[in-house]
Amino acid sequence: MRRGLPLLVLLALVLPLAGCSDHFWDEECDIVVINGSSCRLRILIDGWEAFTIKVDDTRTVDDVGVGRHTLEAMDQDDRLVERRSIDLDHGEDFYWHIESCH
Repeated sequence: MRRGLPLLVLLALVLPLAGCSDHFWDEECDIVVINGSSCRLRILIDGWEAFTIKVDDTRTVDDVGVGRHTLEAMDQDDRLVERRSIDLDHGEDFYWHIESCH
């Protein structure tokens, strides 16, 4: 009877994890941009254009490396709307909500 106890404990620990999504094990960093402004914006990460985001839209950059990053939002006339410097740790996601483009 005692020999089965460690197995039961192991199963009690492992079975709940089996139902978890892959995100539970995700070590990559993501940047999620939410455009709540009234302008279409170009998003740059570390000086490279990541994407253009429409008004009231959400876009994601997957698998961004850990460490310091500079995020910039530019309007249609290439004017800087907002700039952020962030530090990401393993598995950390950053949510950037841009509310205004004026």
